[in-house]
Amino acid sequence: MTGALFARIETEYPKAFKALSEIYRKSQPNVNYYRFLICHRFIRCNFGRLDNKQDIDGVGRFTFEEVSCPIKGECKYVEVVCNPEFDTHLSERQKEVMKLYMEGMRDEEIADALYISPETVRTTKRDAFRKAGVHSLAEFTIQYRDKL
Repeated sequence: MTGALFARIETEYPKAFKALSEIYRKSQPNVNYYRFLICHRFIRCNFGRLDNKQDIDGVGRFTFEEVSCPIKGECKYVEVVCNPEFDTHLSERQKEVMKLYMEGMRDEEIADALYISPETVRTTKRDAFRKAGVHSLAEFTIQYRDKL
């Protein structure tokens, strides 16, 4: 479980991962402990308390919480480790095309709006799906609706 969470932090939240790697760099030779420390801090900073809210939803999205932290005003990692920025790894063009798809536009409408061919629109959509690890617009929308 730690390995899977560690990989998600590394790929989806690279700024948080970089900060956590800096914090725990002295523990890096002990790989399992290093990964545990990064995951532990990420969880403490984003999923603070036991409550009735789902921390990870049915499609694997994190639902971060506002965590009370005694050093929040002093911590240089506020909004880096806690409530981290999600990185979709999508290009600006892919984000633009996918936003229009999520607004309900068809291939031809998107092509006209962006002055590109319908085939380019379809290729861009396919590449965005591959990067996002999804197979349909519904899956993409569920996973990225608040992140583009």
